[in-house]
Amino acid sequence: MHELTQTVWGGRSYFVMPSLESCRAWVRESDPALFLLASTSDGLAGYVAAFEQEGELVIDDIQVGPAQRRQGIGTFLLARILAEARRRRIGRVHLETEGDDPVGARAFYERLGFSSAADDLRFRKSVALTTAELLGGSPPEGNGSFESE
Repeated sequence: MHELTQTVWGGRSYFVMPSLESCRAWVRESDPALFLLASTSDGLAGYVAAFEQEGELVIDDIQVGPAQRRQGIGTFLLARILAEARRRRIGRVHLETEGDDPVGARAFYERLGFSSAADDLRFRKSVALTTAELLGGSPPEGNGSFESE
């Protein structure tokens, strides 16, 4: 799973790869009915992880390896998660996807009946810039320190 995540997300400037131990902890702490793996004879092909929150099912992550895409694996994984949501009588499922969408995730989710919701607007910026570059070369006023949320 860790290797699949690295393959899928590696190289994106805004993504920080979680440690192997944090991935293991995530799996240990997950509801087994909401953390599903799909494999082929070549090994792990994909996974989906979800959790319940405030009466909704939140799809935390879904990954399918590049070589296994467009073979029905993602559809299978989401169909199983949606079936579990129905079994639990959860009426709403929530997920997020990246804005740059290099693999066509939005179209995939729309084909499965998901629609875009304007509930949240997220902004992202690579932190590879130095403070001077971020500020256009001028130091901050005051004590020169920044606080982040």
